[in-house]
Amino acid sequence: MTVGVDDDGHREPARSGVSGTVVHALLARVRHEAGDPGVAQALALAADERSFPTLGATTTWTPLADAAALFAAGALVTGDGAIGLHVGEELLWRRRPAAARLATLGSPEVAVRHIGALIEQFEGSTEALALEVGPGHALVQVAASGGERQATSAT
Repeated sequence: MTVGVDDDGHREPARSGVSGTVVHALLARVRHEAGDPGVAQALALAADERSFPTLGATTTWTPLADAAALFAAGALVTGDGAIGLHVGEELLWRRRPAAARLATLGSPEVAVRHIGALIEQFEGSTEALALEVGPGHALVQVAASGGERQATSAT
């Protein structure tokens, strides 16, 4: 695995973990709910010492454990136990480029058939495969890449 180091000395696997686009959306959500002090509090809780320009860069990737810590901290600061769902909604449905790309596929079923490629745009720690897709239902298998697993909960 290739590992890069950004200007802050933070280790970052190449296209493994969570994309900067996701981290950016998460921090925007925290900022919307709790302001700049909430963002600072979430970063402190997650022990993330990267600079704001680095965190705001949508081209960087965050290791899975660091991203999970950011999501857990964001949930604590905002009181939103479903913050991951809300960030996902923002990324897929409210940001025009993602929604427009999905719309060009023609139907939800076709989009789900391409779930693996879609997920790769946001994170590189899992692999997804559509096992069964039909009108109104889908069965998708999601597995950790390279055996790395991460689970968190926030109340």
